[in-house]
Amino acid sequence: MLIDLNTTEFLTTEQLAELLSLSKTSIYRLISHRLIPFYKLGHNVRFKRADVLEYLERNCIRSIT
Repeated sequence: MLIDLNTTEFLTTEQLAELLSLSKTSIYRLISHRLIPFYKLGHNVRFKRADVLEYLERNCIRSIT
């Protein structure tokens, strides 16, 4: 699968932690359990914003009201 780097926004671990209001430790835990989609570029980890939003939508628990 080819990714258009001109239109794709990638986030760092710090940016994702801030976006989701989580600690970096929590993000690393999600990575180690492979619960969130990520890309590994050498020693760097990046997250495609669209993948993260899709992940959140799939894992949303809706209220029963």
